[in-house]
Amino acid sequence: MLLLYYTNTILFWFGLQNSSLSEGLAKKLHKHDFDYLPQEVCIAQCLNRMKLNETTLPPLLPIERGNVTKPLLEICVDACEKFHPNPHQDNKSTVKRVHENYTLDLICRDESSLNFKINLHSMRKARMSELHSNTKSNDTAKETDVTTARATAEKQIKTTSLNAVSNAEDGDNPADDESNEGMELFVIKIHLANETQKFLVYLSDDNFFTINKLAANTAYNISALVVHSTNKYSVIALDQQFQTLRRSYTPGNITDIKVSDFIEDKENRMHLSAVLTWKPPPDMTCHYDIICFSPESEDYDLQPLEIRDPRQLYKYRLENLTFSSVYKVGIRATNTKNMKESELFWKTFRAPSCVQWHNYNFNICAPEPPKNLQIEQTFLEQNVYSLNISWNQPQYLPDNYTLFVTDLSPHGQRLFFNVSKDVHNFFIDRIIITGVFYEVSLTASSVGGSTTASLTDVTKTIVHIPEKNHFVKVVAVILAPIFCVAILSLTIFIIYHRRGEIKNY
Repeated sequence: MLLLYYTNTILFWFGLQNSSLSEGLAKKLHKHDFDYLPQEVCIAQCLNRMKLNETTLPPLLPIERGNVTKPLLEICVDACEKFHPNPHQDNKSTVKRVHENYTLDLICRDESSLNFKINLHSMRKARMSELHSNTKSNDTAKETDVTTARATAEKQIKTTSLNAVSNAEDGDNPADDESNEGMELFVIKIHLANETQKFLVYLSDDNFFTINKLAANTAYNISALVVHSTNKYSVIALDQQFQTLRRSYTPGNITDIKVSDFIEDKENRMHLSAVLTWKPPPDMTCHYDIICFSPESEDYDLQPLEIRDPRQLYKYRLENLTFSSVYKVGIRATNTKNMKESELFWKTFRAPSCVQWHNYNFNICAPEPPKNLQIEQTFLEQNVYSLNISWNQPQYLPDNYTLFVTDLSPHGQRLFFNVSKDVHNFFIDRIIITGVFYEVSLTASSVGGSTTASLTDVTKTIVHIPEKNHFVKVVAVILAPIFCVAILSLTIFIIYHRRGEIKNY
């Protein structure tokens, strides 16, 4: 038996050289399952007991032998080998088969590896996922002596196994108690689709695992079962076929991106985060680049974010999103071994506004800008006007308004007026404007916002005032009759002159 490491997965090679070459693969797999079930239940029970006892006993992990850190799974495997030196002679009748709704799902693949996740589709899924999370988080516990850890593990295994057999005989199986689900151990078997005489067996206490060092563009058959520490096991998959990608493959294009589940930033309530999800291309490749930026920002960064961990695939959290801002997000699949990549697939989305997110809480957000701002202008005398300014009354009122009227001439003045929140119009009976243009702006204010220039959404209206000059009118009235008389005299002269020429002719 060859023992190797791969992340949190322990690999075993079971050579079935003593098996008859005429036996079918399905029969050999069933025989292997039946023979090694007691040892696998032993490992699951060891994991379960040691995890439960960590609340009262000194932690058993990690255990250091030289420069090697020994995980809990390996401790339980070694201890169970001592307790079950010959699995073929163990009593297998106490291990019961049950039917559970597990699925073996391919997460991604490349030319030399397949990545899987085993999912449980039932009410137990949430509790089992939490148990797995606690199991993995404890893999960095304090160090202790190897000999003590081994002795403790073997003692716990022996007690657990004897109790399990006794309970099974008495009809009081802990597995029947829904409140005591125990630990799970996953057994994964893989072999070439066209080779039925040899297969690899993986043991894992994690429902996510990677099978690597595979041949490119090759089909493999995979079977899987789950063994519970409560003396039960369930078949997950039988001879499901998966294939690695060919060498130097070009990743396929992504065609679907979704942005959903906006979440408020706990440290800055004016920022949001969102969940980005995407569907993989048909080739189910493992590596992706994500680019996200706001075209409204002047200093956006187009440096791609590299997703290389299979556990992070197809779901990513976008952070530091600003209310009401427009964003563009693009994703492409990449082949990290030959730098080939798919085309970028883009999606544009807008973050919710602050008032929508916080339900119009103006203690946090600035009010929405006034809408439908209108101005009625009345001329009173030279450079003096009256203005009637109106706007739509909002459903949610701000704390107050500030009205600015600015003369845009070189030496013009700027006036401001404080306006009550309950009104939706304001009348200025007399104002001096010397320029051709003037500007009116209305700002809504609250505790969550201010009248400063940072409120760039404030509505602004520009109105043109034509020049009014009395002297020009007087000159026009005097000169108009003179021009008319002159034109009439010139016309009469031309007519008589033409008649005189005709008579002389």
